[in-house]
Amino acid sequence: ARMSRIQRLRRSSGHSIRSRLLWLALIVAVPLTTLAALRAWERSRSETERVTEQAHQLAVMAARGLDAQVTGTRTLLVGLSLLLDPQKAPTSNDAILRRLFGGAPARYATLWINDSSGRNIGAAQLPPGGRDAVNLADRQYFQDAIRLRRFSAGRVVHSRTLPGNPAVMVFALPLLDPTTGVARAVVGASIQVDSLEGMQVLRTLPPGSVLTILDSSGVVLWRSVDASRWIGRSYAGSPGVEHNNRVPEGAGPVRSDDGTQRLVSWRRMNSTGWNVYVGIPLQYTLDVAQSQFLLDLGSGGLVTIVVLVFAYVGTRRIVAPIESLTVDAVSIAEGDESRRSMIRSPDEIGDLASAFNQMADTAVERRRALVESESRYRVLFNANPLPVFAWSAASARITDANDAALAAFGYARSEFIGLPMTDLVDP
Repeated sequence: ARMSRIQRLRRSSGHSIRSRLLWLALIVAVPLTTLAALRAWERSRSETERVTEQAHQLAVMAARGLDAQVTGTRTLLVGLSLLLDPQKAPTSNDAILRRLFGGAPARYATLWINDSSGRNIGAAQLPPGGRDAVNLADRQYFQDAIRLRRFSAGRVVHSRTLPGNPAVMVFALPLLDPTTGVARAVVGASIQVDSLEGMQVLRTLPPGSVLTILDSSGVVLWRSVDASRWIGRSYAGSPGVEHNNRVPEGAGPVRSDDGTQRLVSWRRMNSTGWNVYVGIPLQYTLDVAQSQFLLDLGSGGLVTIVVLVFAYVGTRRIVAPIESLTVDAVSIAEGDESRRSMIRSPDEIGDLASAFNQMADTAVERRRALVESESRYRVLFNANPLPVFAWSAASARITDANDAALAAFGYARSEFIGLPMTDLVDP
């Protein structure tokens, strides 16, 4: 009776049971594979956006830190220019500089004043060689300050004052004669490069990451890796540098001159026009997203192959009509998660129906797991003891915040959500 029924089905449909089962397998597998591919693509896109934004935020942090330090140093030098007198004895200027050196808010390597010939006439600290050891007539930044008669920043040199001669970034401000406008002296400050605010982001980056600073003309002021080979190298006229000088910030994959593929983000400093670049090896950023995409896609393809192989091998053992399973499969593929096969049989078709239901349950459980995972991340966001909030780049208004942020800024949630970011900034 079973064989005759199979024959009737084959004659009525014009297809063998093998073909019909393969079609059923395809109906089930293709939507699952498509969903897996779409999910893999979406996860890859989201991960790419996440790591790109993360790299961009690091560049923003570095640029803002350096901006604040440059602005603060310029303010300090302007104040010193009002207190120091090139006509007084150097010891008098020494006393003023030492007093301010100890109370300066930033970590300066030294503060100094030199006359227009480069001779030192005041310093917060002197090397064992005395004033003659810090004659700055040969320093480019000193010459620029005298020639251009304006604030000069960014030159990285090896200190002549500090033990070990570490690399320092120098800031200089000329003291101009009110009548002639000629520079009578130059007051300056230097900061060890490792102490610059922007360098702190390096501690959070994976191995092989670099931080590079280029001035507005494309000259390398500093590079955190192999600095001696890079400082002073010019990229003037380079298409990438020209583009970045037009666009104040951005991110993208780049092959660095050292041959390493990196995700590079940049941000222009407001105070100087320098571009700050943060480069993270792709193996820690975009390659991770690409690997995850291939893994998800491969998993979807594996599911398809397994379904087809088992369908082909099991065709001879299928003896019952499969129309109901086809209807069930289509319903689930169309989104009816509650749909399950009602076939109950002690033979192979019963096992197939059971496996089919188990597959549907697994898909539902995975979706629920994703929902629960998102819920857990929401709990972590809300439970974070540090203030955390999100805001829209388009409207500059706050879109979400945890309880710590509400407590820190003193707002009710209804007041805080939608609040302009500018309301949190001191005028």
